[in-house]
Amino acid sequence: MQDILKVIRFDFLTMSSVSMGELVFVILFCLVLSMLLSPLIAVMITFCVFGFVYPLQDIAERNGFSKLYGTLPVDRRNVTRARFIYIFAAFLICELTELVIAASSTILDLNKLIFNIDRSAERSREMLTYMHMIYDTPAVVYLAVFAVAAVCCIAEAYMEMMSQIYGRENLFRSVMIGIAALSAVIGGVYLLSSHTTLIPQFHLMQMAENYAAISVSESVIFGAASNAAMLAVCLVFGEITTRIVSEREI
Repeated sequence: MQDILKVIRFDFLTMSSVSMGELVFVILFCLVLSMLLSPLIAVMITFCVFGFVYPLQDIAERNGFSKLYGTLPVDRRNVTRARFIYIFAAFLICELTELVIAASSTILDLNKLIFNIDRSAERSREMLTYMHMIYDTPAVVYLAVFAVAAVCCIAEAYMEMMSQIYGRENLFRSVMIGIAALSAVIGGVYLLSSHTTLIPQFHLMQMAENYAAISVSESVIFGAASNAAMLAVCLVFGEITTRIVSEREI
């Protein structure tokens, strides 16, 4: 475990010198907009984590990190495992940052300042009223933070696995195959729910009403489950990649 933590620290320091400034700028920008407009804007920070994770493999290849890893007193398999734990840790830290911003935005409710000042047009009042409604349902914001982080983390772990196994040049094909498979599953579930009784039917309006009525404690339970799923997927993808890559090196 000590070796994995050292490699994670190495990856973090590598990306800090490349992308930390941009990430801090995005966080501050989303912080201001979240405070003034809507706490949901904090969710956008998640998409910037890709830029703090995805370039790692390109940087490693351009700078010959494979030779460096070979000279380090670290099991080569732990280098691969560390990359996937790093992915999970990056999205987890981003998720916690978003939760702090969203909670602060909801508590301070600075949007009411704009809501009270800007009354120049009916359209602006309607838009501000709609934006202000989200402050009354903070659990929905937390659900969005957890859900987006889970989807992005699993997507990044999948891309990392495919790029290490099949090469970065074949990543686009691997992603297309993954999207096609996911679309087939979603389509199958939709057909089964629409034409059979095996799966309950999905009603978007009813789901939206259920989400609006969810409590903060329920959203926290969902977040714990989604984070457990993120960690499990990263560990499984890491072990699959480790086994295939190590066999190839042998």
